[in-house]
Amino acid sequence: MSIVVVLIVYYLCRGLLVVHPLRLLLLPLILLWLGIMGMGCGIILSSLTTKYRDLSVLVGFGMSLWMYGTPVVYPLSMLTGTLRQLIILNPVTMPVELFRWAILGTGTLDVRYIITSLFFTAIVFLLGVVMFNRVYCLNLTTQSLPPQRGSCMPIVTSYHVRPSFLVENFYSSGYDVLCPRRTAQAACLL
Repeated sequence: MSIVVVLIVYYLCRGLLVVHPLRLLLLPLILLWLGIMGMGCGIILSSLTTKYRDLSVLVGFGMSLWMYGTPVVYPLSMLTGTLRQLIILNPVTMPVELFRWAILGTGTLDVRYIITSLFFTAIVFLLGVVMFNRVYCLNLTTQSLPPQRGSCMPIVTSYHVRPSFLVENFYSSGYDVLCPRRTAQAACLL
């Protein structure tokens, strides 16, 4: 980001770039927009990679394709027809065009596409939060949490532990009844 600021200052001093100062106030909002979009995608990918480990290999490839599908190097005005409509459906296209408009004074802007991109960003972020909460709660329920009163939680013992140790351990924790078995013990709480 500092390189961009240095280049903007350089071109402003040379008179090669004329920027309206109010347009520069739009830059933090665009960065926030892109940050929310990136966070939503990151949360979705991290939630999915907890279940599908090989998905992390495809992330780099997908990011490369997404970069080529976003008009960063080429302007949107250069495209026509169906390809232009497909590129406009990319939710990162409008923030990039807004950057181009705010800094360079050129860019293809349409309010409908900006609203669509903002809506898609909100959907991706909310979907990411919901997916993360589901994965997080699923992980919490599979971990060994202390059982609640009135429930029965199996305690699998792979080592031979003296039953007196288990009984002392449960009674010191406030558990009332111990239901012993040979392969698995169950702490039945009343």
